Amino acid sequence: ILIKLRPMIYLFCQNEEACNGAEMCELFILKLMSACGFGFSGGAMGVNLGLVGALGRHIGKYDIAKFFGPKAR
Repeated sequence: ILIKLRPMIYLFCQNEEACNGAEMCELFILKLMSACGFGFSGGAMGVNLGLVGALGRHIGKYDIAKFFGPKAR
């Protein structure tokens, strides 16, 4: 499920039913390129609750034009 809360802010929730029933909910803020939330799953050892968070950043680009020579018209 992806819900738009405000422009550039989304709430993302997923539920995996096929394996162990893992669930994750995250809040994405695209203007800041950050995400935070929580995830939990169950298994033979019990229920595991964990925090989810990440900062996004531009990783640059790989210029491949130099491998193909000048542009042809």
